[in-house]
Amino acid sequence: MATNYSEWLASDQHKTPVVLIIAEHSAGTVYFSDRGYASYTTDSPANTYFDDILIASVTIAETMQDTGAGSIGVYNDGTNDDWLDLIWEGYSIKVYFGDARWKFSNFVIEGNFLNAGISSPSFGRFRFKIKDWSSSLLSEEIGSELSPVLFGQCFNVPAVLIDSGTGLYKLNTSSTSSPTEVRDNGIALATPADYTYSDTDGDLTLVASPAGQVTADVARPKLLNAVIPDIITAGDSKVDVQLFDVPDALLVSPNANNTLMSGTGSMAVTTPLEGGDRIVDLVSAVSGDRAGVDIDSLVAGGALEDDTTLILTGEVKAVAGAEIWEIRLQPNSGGAVFDIASVRPTDTTYFPFSVGFIFGRTYSASQFEELRFSIPTSPAPGSFVGQIRIRNLQVWRAVVQIDGESLAGVTAQHVGIYSGKAITKKELLDDVINTAGAFYRFNSIGKMEINELKVPGTPTLSLTVDDIETNGISHVRSEPPIHKMILRYLKNYEVQSADSLAAAVSDDNRSLYSSEWSEVSKENSLSDYPVFRSVSYDSQYFTEAIAQAEVDRRQVIRSVTRDVFKVKTYNIASEVNIGDTVTITYNKYNLDSGVDMVVIGIKRNLGKKSIELTVWG
Repeated sequence: MATNYSEWLASDQHKTPVVLIIAEHSAGTVYFSDRGYASYTTDSPANTYFDDILIASVTIAETMQDTGAGSIGVYNDGTNDDWLDLIWEGYSIKVYFGDARWKFSNFVIEGNFLNAGISSPSFGRFRFKIKDWSSSLLSEEIGSELSPVLFGQCFNVPAVLIDSGTGLYKLNTSSTSSPTEVRDNGIALATPADYTYSDTDGDLTLVASPAGQVTADVARPKLLNAVIPDIITAGDSKVDVQLFDVPDALLVSPNANNTLMSGTGSMAVTTPLEGGDRIVDLVSAVSGDRAGVDIDSLVAGGALEDDTTLILTGEVKAVAGAEIWEIRLQPNSGGAVFDIASVRPTDTTYFPFSVGFIFGRTYSASQFEELRFSIPTSPAPGSFVGQIRIRNLQVWRAVVQIDGESLAGVTAQHVGIYSGKAITKKELLDDVINTAGAFYRFNSIGKMEINELKVPGTPTLSLTVDDIETNGISHVRSEPPIHKMILRYLKNYEVQSADSLAAAVSDDNRSLYSSEWSEVSKENSLSDYPVFRSVSYDSQYFTEAIAQAEVDRRQVIRSVTRDVFKVKTYNIASEVNIGDTVTITYNKYNLDSGVDMVVIGIKRNLGKKSIELTVWG
């Protein structure tokens, strides 16, 4: 048998593939598959039969903008009629793929989706509608007419009148941004002579009644990479951001207001450890602020409700010379085990860890009474000391996991966005991420990725005619170059009539305050293309230089004709990701010498040994 998943997909031993589905619902979990499968005693879940009621296979389609599986169908001979009485919508539905001869622990998760419920049940079958996690995690509305929200640096936002008697206005409720300039009818005011401002709550208080419209420039300069987590964690919803595979520069501190336990604990482990696990109680090991808050008290106090996510962060340390040290986190009453680390230490470096798990689905309150670490070890003779430091136990309603590498790969410049009405986090993210010519999606395993369309880079895979199905490549479209591109920036959030502004306002500022946008442009010299093409885009950039650099970057991409192809290839491409560059060599479409192209779409049918790539270049 092949030694790893990729080899198994590509090998001739791909003879007993099986798709496994784990679907959660209001009363528990169901397990089913396309050919029947039973997990091993040592698996989690253990000794579980996956009934063979899955209709056909599962197709997962990914693009730069979204991910979906369409729907998942199951046969029903009447045995599962009670499924219609269960609540499925809003619960997870996970797709695993592997070999029927494997332990469940060797299966690979190919999909982690949001169940949208049973659609149009008919005689003998059900069908689950599938969505990605954006509709659940980013649907929350924040802000209102009296509680504006602002992220980053924004121009000419309106001061919202709260109390005319006291001269109280509201500028912002989402951060501690301070105004760089406050204006009355376009005339700059001074502080404290004309106004005072509270960083704590975004309140602006005028000393005297204004002559006209009060506006302000508000600045909390932040790079696009930092604004994205700010938007996701805004409000009182207890939504956290976890970054994985993340550069140090992008580490985000969680919202301390939602931390229910914090402190530092340690456990010394000394050989010999023979038989059994060495266990440390999470609660008793922690000391410091809010230490000793146990799981029972969180449940009793209403903080730990169903669908709440717990995040435990800390560090692991062991001296050189130890055998591989496996560290696990598990409830005292059984259930799934979370692997924290498996390391062969070469020095005394601390290894950071972060694990998150959802309460009320996999676990019940009783299982969480003594959350604990277990350290199964079989060290060689000698002695070593290990230590676990518990930094934080945080409780959140939900977690958005962002691919830190993809976030770091987006062009990072200072941005800003404001809303004076209720707006969803998704709407805010759309505007901010599109500013960089980028796209975001929740990938097939439920983690958020951000991808910027760029010219092809260094190829990670080469596909030739031997790797491509017969007649398996088709030309989808050609994208002609762009003659002129306009990028709007410095959005004016309170457009004022030029005639209403004070007489002392300069002509330049009068024009600025009465225009919704400023703009920059870039033209390509395309003498061979007689049809003039012009496009324009909005952005949340604040300065002309940054906007100009962005439009210049985009016009390099659009200076030549770009082609899009669909390529049906074998599972050699199973590890290709959205945004990767691949080299396509084929005896048609001028691809004979090999052309580097960017993967912008992946469509996989788990029951077949082929993948359809959509490539651009």
